[in-house]
Amino acid sequence: MREFPGGVRIYQGETIAGQGWANAAISLTGQFRILYDDGTEDVFSIDRTALGASRTRTGISSRRVAKTDGWVNSGSVWQVPGATNSAAGNRGACYVQVGILAGAPADSTGIFPEIRVQLARGYCYLGHPVALGENVEPGPSGGSGAIREVSLATVAGGGTAGIVIAVVPTNAMWRFMGGLITFTASATVGTRQPRIQFRDNAGNAYQISPRGSVTATQQSLIEFAPNLTSELTVGLGLGGGAVETPCPDHAIISAYDVFFNDPANIDVADTVAAEISVEEWVIPGL
Repeated sequence: MREFPGGVRIYQGETIAGQGWANAAISLTGQFRILYDDGTEDVFSIDRTALGASRTRTGISSRRVAKTDGWVNSGSVWQVPGATNSAAGNRGACYVQVGILAGAPADSTGIFPEIRVQLARGYCYLGHPVALGENVEPGPSGGSGAIREVSLATVAGGGTAGIVIAVVPTNAMWRFMGGLITFTASATVGTRQPRIQFRDNAGNAYQISPRGSVTATQQSLIEFAPNLTSELTVGLGLGGGAVETPCPDHAIISAYDVFFNDPANIDVADTVAAEISVEEWVIPGL
């Protein structure tokens, strides 16, 4: 009588497939080994699959079915090395889930019927494959995220209407590391009161910076970071009254944003630019 070989049970006709989400263009591949009850072995290779940078779900498939009952006893999914993958080498940039399907293999849309049992899930990055038995919760509780720079080129954004500086994308979570907003007043006479708001996914402000004081043609800065412990108007080397303010020191979810406006409503032609550093986790279904 054969000894129990260990691993995860797979039955005749079942397949191994999965899904991935990424914030950069990368390619995944992988391989899983099966020991059948009759003593023969098989290898299910994961098709090389390109994931886009939009964090949308992409199906990954082995296009194989089990010949008979057996055990999945090893395997992993990994990033294909190459220059095109360098942007996604950071942990947190690509989340992968692989399992045994109860039903037909995944179709071209990447939608598959049901994962009967999970084989592996976690963040896949260069040098770290997601291996059989790995079970990492997406988000901050699972470890560090990917460091990203979020930029806003100079655009008109004055007046009370304001402008969204940065928004957490779908299927992602951010933690702010720091940011610098550059505000430039037009030649229109009047004292602006530039400020930023941290808003939830319904557009409600839950944290608001102090207001600056900027006159015509002046330029000013709004600087924020989690470790700034006071809110004040300061001189940061430019003509206008600049603002230093703390930002939320926790992860925020999809559709939360940073919003800029001028409550004094002087001129919609005033311009805004921004550079923000964030720690990002790609998270399915958020």
